[in-house]
Amino acid sequence: MMFSASYGFEHITSSLHYLQGNGQAERAVQTAKRLLSTRDDPALSLLSYRTTAVPWCGYSPAELLIGRRLRTQVPQLPKQFIPNWPHLELLKVQHERYKNKDNNDICHRAHGRADLSDGSDVWVTGVAMVIQFQDR
Repeated sequence: MMFSASYGFEHITSSLHYLQGNGQAERAVQTAKRLLSTRDDPALSLLSYRTTAVPWCGYSPAELLIGRRLRTQVPQLPKQFIPNWPHLELLKVQHERYKNKDNNDICHRAHGRADLSDGSDVWVTGVAMVIQFQDR
């Protein structure tokens, strides 16, 4: 308790019997185990994980941490190793939008739908039959 207070953070625990309560940490452990079990060299596994771009921002974890790409076994141009920090404040806002959209879509079961064409069967809530769609 004194350690966390002296360094300015709050230690929050989750239930041992309800692992979903700490889902993000459980997912990180699952990813690390999968990476370490699939390759012979654990260092190359972790390097490939650290250099893979995150979908929501287009930067890898290493680029976000040290501001440049890491050297991998894939040949790259020398100018790609020059430090070029991403705009971190803009990325924080972008990440919040991404998280909020995902949570909203999950809660409301939202997903993309195909365009309707003439003669397509549609279900109307509150009506006990299938109706054919007609474009007017």
